Amino acid sequence: MDIQQQWRLSVRFSSAWQNLLWTDLFELPYNCKKRSGNPILPDRNSLHLTVAALVVHQQKFLFVEERDKFSRQLVLNQPAGHVEAGEDLQSAVCRELYEETGLALKPDSWLGISQLHAANGHFYYRVNFLFEPLKLPSDYQPQDADILALHWLSADALLHPPLPLRSTLVETAVRQYLAGHRLALETLTAMVNG
Repeated sequence: MDIQQQWRLSVRFSSAWQNLLWTDLFELPYNCKKRSGNPILPDRNSLHLTVAALVVHQQKFLFVEERDKFSRQLVLNQPAGHVEAGEDLQSAVCRELYEETGLALKPDSWLGISQLHAANGHFYYRVNFLFEPLKLPSDYQPQDADILALHWLSADALLHPPLPLRSTLVETAVRQYLAGHRLALETLTAMVNG
């Protein structure tokens, strides 16, 4: 008996609604691609909750140049990073934006959540926030030594970027923006203590 069969036997649902819930929520990991006939299942150590800023000013997008920690290649990325312990999503994205660009801005909306099973075997869940400042300070620079440069690129320039994009998550965020996706910040509830 495989792990999926064991899991199904360990929990019994009596109503059709609960069966639908089972299918939608609990079988999702089993729909991942398979390697050598075994499902790829994320464990806690390979799950990452991240935030990313899509900053748009005068029809250009702000990207950071950094070295990919896995491939060691120079890449373009959104200002992005992990949510830290005790941090809410909006605070996390504002912190990451400041650390990686020197810009202290507040998000205008959010674009959604993107998911990636990366080449390093980890699973990334990225919440994308949109920043559309009317004005920028005259001087700003990365506070994080891992950020090598800042680049403002138009959508057309992204067709042939000067460096590869770090992952498909970057392209997804830009596409969401260009398609007009905007979610109100009020739809993200505040952090509550349980």
